[in-house]
Amino acid sequence: MTEEQKQPTTKDACLALFAKMNDFNVKCVNIVYIPETGDLILNHTAGMLRHEIVGLMEAVRDETKK
Repeated sequence: MTEEQKQPTTKDACLALFAKMNDFNVKCVNIVYIPETGDLILNHTAGMLRHEIVGLMEAVRDETKK
């Protein structure tokens, strides 16, 4: 297989999926860890304000404490 025909990585697939999320009327923060490579991806949908990102992350934290 040549360099031009290289298969997309898991990280590439995740980033492509995140880009598609911007097509929907949703706001989300994505935290993804890929064990096989050790990659940590932090991502959010376009146009989110800082307080919205922090609020969603705090909601996740609070939900996991239950």
